[in-house]
Amino acid sequence: MSRLAVTRTSGQLSDLKSRAATRGIEILPLPLIAIHDTPFDWPRSIPIDRVDWVFFTSANGVTSFMHRLDALGIRLPYTTRFAVVGTKTARALEQNGRQVSFIPSDSYGQLLFEEFDDHELKSGQILIYARGREVNYDPEPLFSERPVTYGGIICYETLAQPVVESDVRRLTKEDFILFTAPSTVDSYARQFGRPIARPIAIGRSTAAQMNQYGWFGFITMKRSDIDTILEYL
Repeated sequence: MSRLAVTRTSGQLSDLKSRAATRGIEILPLPLIAIHDTPFDWPRSIPIDRVDWVFFTSANGVTSFMHRLDALGIRLPYTTRFAVVGTKTARALEQNGRQVSFIPSDSYGQLLFEEFDDHELKSGQILIYARGREVNYDPEPLFSERPVTYGGIICYETLAQPVVESDVRRLTKEDFILFTAPSTVDSYARQFGRPIARPIAIGRSTAAQMNQYGWFGFITMKRSDIDTILEYL
């Protein structure tokens, strides 16, 4: 049986495990990062009752942001619309009772903001980006040149965490590791160096991080969707 290590927790991989088992593939969770909520206060300079758009580039951002609004006892107006980076983030938003109004042609944060700028942005809009402490693309320089009010709200952070070394040592050059974010590449490289198993990048940002470490021979998924990973094995 071949193995596919995935840099997420076991609880996030139950469906994938079932589908992989029918193909004779063992899924090995490698939760190299942990997500922590970052409590925030609503920025006084932005009237919450006039927010036109909120941007999310991860499901974690949706959960952290919405939970914090509940804790603060404040609500966005029903006229607020939401722009998200991909289907996973869209599902997280729907689970919080909101619908997506804009999604880019591909699941990359930079595309989300650039395509929004091309197709949806209007003068006078109030825009909020519910973001992590570290992001691959910061839209503030883009929006600072537009006649809009923009605010980035940090609502979570990603921290590296150790994984069981014996799990990593089980992997051979015939196995695969799916890295699901640039931060997972950082965490793995710091703990173990270059992978023996064949790395797979979930998207271009993750692939760029692999290049930074001098990794080679890796696969980059054409769609940044973990549900399609079995097609690459």
